[in-house]
Amino acid sequence: MGDYERVRLVTLGGPGVGKSSIWIFLTRLGPQFPAMRRLSIATAHAFLIVYSLGNRESFELAKVFFDEIQEQRGDFQETPIA
Repeated sequence: MGDYERVRLVTLGGPGVGKSSIWIFLTRLGPQFPAMRRLSIATAHAFLIVYSLGNRESFELAKVFFDEIQEQRGDFQETPIA
């Protein structure tokens, strides 16, 4: 692992909002899609919730993802969420 610490960042968002584009930009290795969102939420160190400004439904879905994080993580107030 070298001289850095691994951080598990979970990206949540509706279809077509740009999650894959963000991951390609950040990693240049291509996106990774979590098979099980519940497990991903439970083990994440941070969250990135993505929505499209041109799609109201994707914004509503972002609120659902935030609610899921709150429900599943007792420490959500100490967990970075953007």
